[in-house]
Order: sequence, then C-alpha cells, then structure tokens
Amino acid sequence: DHNFEAFRLQDYWSKWGGKMVWLADVITTDINRYERLLVKHLKLGASSAYLWGGASDIWHHQGKQANIIKAYEIMRKYDIPVGIGAHRLEPIAFCEREGLKPDYYFKTLHHDRYWSAHPRQKRRFMEMFQAESPKHDEYHDNMFCHDHEKTVAFMQDVKIPWIAFKVLAAGAIPPKDGIQYAFDSGADFICLGMFDFQVEEDARLVQQCVAKAKDRKRPWA
Repeated sequence: DHNFEAFRLQDYWSKWGGKMVWLADVITTDINRYERLLVKHLKLGASSAYLWGGASDIWHHQGKQANIIKAYEIMRKYDIPVGIGAHRLEPIAFCEREGLKPDYYFKTLHHDRYWSAHPRQKRRFMEMFQAESPKHDEYHDNMFCHDHEKTVAFMQDVKIPWIAFKVLAAGAIPPKDGIQYAFDSGADFICLGMFDFQVEEDARLVQQCVAKAKDRKRPWA
C-alpha cells in the first residue's frame, strides 16, 4: 500500500501552508478492499483518486475488466476528480471503448532510446509484475512504457486530459529530453519525482518544453 497512512498532508498544510494537493493511487488488486482503502485515503486529505496502474494492467490481463469499471464507479460516488492509471495502453483503450469518462488518465510515457532499455522483441505484457532478470537484454525494472509509439498514436484522439508519468524512465532519460518528449507527444501534464533542490530547475524546464510544444498535434486539454 506504499505506506500511505504515514502521509499526513494535513500536517504539511498546518506547518507550511500552500496549495499542494494529493492525487491518491489506491493500491490494491482486491476489488473488495477498494472502497475501504479509498475512504482511508480521502480521510488523510487526498483531493483526487485514480485507479492504480498495476491493478488496471493486471485486471485487464486476467480478463477482469469489469473490476476497472467497478473501481471507477466506486470513486465516482465520492464527488472527487477521478482518474484511471495504467502502464499498458490496453486498459486505457478499454476505458475509451466502454465510454468511461474519467477526469484524467494517468498513463506512462517515455521513449526507449536509453542505454538500459531492453530490445523490443524481448518485451512481455506482464513483465513488470514478474521476476526481474539479471540480463541486460531482458526486463530488470528498467521500462515502464513498453510501446511508446502506439501510446502516442492512440492518445492523439483522446479528449480526456492525460497526466504522463515515468517520463524519465525512472531517471534513465535526461530531464529535458524526457519532458520535451512527453509534451510533444500529447501529454497535458507530467508527474515528475524530484528532490527539493531540483524544483526550480525542473519548473523552468517544464516552462521551456511547453513553449516548444505549442504546435504539437494533440490539442491541449
């Protein structure tokens, strides 16, 4: 559960103020626990919730797509912005076919032009949730968007706002490169992990990359 109960956003607000908000990923693959965990997150100060990408990937692979719909419907009961997360494109495509209308998609996006990327022919659908390999040419916790071209092509026609995450492939891609690729490819927002001393530089990079992406194909949401 990512130890979410140790996260006290209310304490942050009381000590530091500000307008920082929390988009909570409700981490479970047990649909029967989903609502209880969601409520716990909301009581801790979450402003929004989205279906954890691990759950949507696994449920889709297992043929349990109905759980994606059920989780979406549960979140909708609580009058909050609702998202659908995924590492694979297939759950997002499923939501589009089913006519779900989340407030945003939380989908990985990064290219595969970095030294630790393993060859396309060695990539497997569920490798993120299987044992890692010690071999460089197989999955070793090194890739989070396994077919970036298809993701970019599909998302061009999606009207729902898109928050792209893992845009640096967990640090394998230089920030300027990964951020620019995300915005050029159609992402409306990015989720980027950083230390406090990186905030100013990364904010400046985002401003520059957004300006350069003004003529991209996908309209801004």
